[in-house]
Amino acid sequence: MIMRHTIITSISSLLVLGISFISCSKGFVFFEENYNKEKIRAIIPASVESSKVVDADGSASFSTSEKVFVYNDATSVLDTDYLYPDTNGATTNLIGTLSGTYSKGDNLILLYNTTSEGIADYTHQDGSLETVVDAATASVKISSVDGNAFTTRTAYFENIQSVFKFTFKDGERPLKVKDVIVGSSNNKLIQQYDIIIDEVTYGSIRLSNNSALSTVYASLCFSNNPSDIIGFTVIDEDGIVYTGTKTAPAIGFKSGRIYSSTISVSKMHDGMLNRPFSVSAEKKVYFAWGNYKYKDRKYIISSLQYDNDYYYSSVPSASTIIEREIYYDNENCSTGWYILSRAEWNYLVMDREMNEGVERWYKVTSSEATGGVFGLLIPPDDALAWEVEGLSNLATGINIDTYTNLSYVFLPAGGLKHNGIKYKGEHGYYWAQSGGYGLFFNEKTDPHANSHISSTEVHELTRLVHD
Repeated sequence: MIMRHTIITSISSLLVLGISFISCSKGFVFFEENYNKEKIRAIIPASVESSKVVDADGSASFSTSEKVFVYNDATSVLDTDYLYPDTNGATTNLIGTLSGTYSKGDNLILLYNTTSEGIADYTHQDGSLETVVDAATASVKISSVDGNAFTTRTAYFENIQSVFKFTFKDGERPLKVKDVIVGSSNNKLIQQYDIIIDEVTYGSIRLSNNSALSTVYASLCFSNNPSDIIGFTVIDEDGIVYTGTKTAPAIGFKSGRIYSSTISVSKMHDGMLNRPFSVSAEKKVYFAWGNYKYKDRKYIISSLQYDNDYYYSSVPSASTIIEREIYYDNENCSTGWYILSRAEWNYLVMDREMNEGVERWYKVTSSEATGGVFGLLIPPDDALAWEVEGLSNLATGINIDTYTNLSYVFLPAGGLKHNGIKYKGEHGYYWAQSGGYGLFFNEKTDPHANSHISSTEVHELTRLVHD
């Protein structure tokens, strides 16, 4: 028995700047039956303020291109035909012919701007105003039969989602963007909602457009996620990747509103992944983009996380490293780099607090295009559930470039050097500050930092961090 859609009683959001309530009042519904045909003609006087923004002032109206599908709750049948507005405007008649069987007392669910299967689908938006989804539902009961007309009580439509208007800025500089991915830290952003069977598919929403947009519009529908963290990955007109987050208010979003927000985003710093990692209860650090190397008479940070041209060294002196000039992409990216202590490595992989649905680490094998190497993938502190969709421990074929763009750390299992290179591609050894200690992992052993080195002649890999 389907009930009128009530799944979105509290919808969490970002900033609430502009708000426009949505209400939909219907008059009486008459179904005129022609007994010489199987079809039933319907005329529904209707008035609506939908959540679709058509003007700067937030006004909205029916369009003759829109459809209203009818589900008969009494017979559990979704009609194969549909109704449509006979004129554009805030008031209209919903007209058309229906194929089902209808009787006095039947409860009808009216599905406005869904698919023909009664699904509100938010996955085909491109960030423009023209593609926002304006799905709504109403429940009406056939109260009496008078000749060839059915009379119903007044129908009140409720929008399922809200419309969001986003702008993005890097510092004070506005961005024009071509690609935006929106996700929920609690995985409560709805991709599709099957109204008939009350079934929800959660996941991120991607808004891709061939044109660079200064303002991005999207219909978003969240389910029960107060104080959620909403994450954004943005690609601008020059192909530069930015990330940003916004925390939803405790009271959450409401459906059927218009929300407007400017999202502050930041791009990755030279040589540094730009999201923080906790290494103690009080301390956060930023990881170097790639492993530490000595090449062409310079100490450098590799530009590829999956670089398998490994540089094995004895444990670097902490005081020497922090004063040493380090280069990235042939440019000096300053001093101040250092390596983690044993306790800091252990906190990172064993004790950090993560968002729901995100693990502290994943042992993965990268795709052939990104090295085809086994290693440890470590999400940042604020990683969101949608970012790790489909990711599991010992997953294969993982595109490390995708996760580098999200500022995830990838530590290739390069083995070590001691009387020759050993365990390359199988074991990961990374230095800690104290000689004889380091981070260790392999397919069977969870990552941890402990004493595993018995000779000062052992050489391992190094990944630097910065405050």
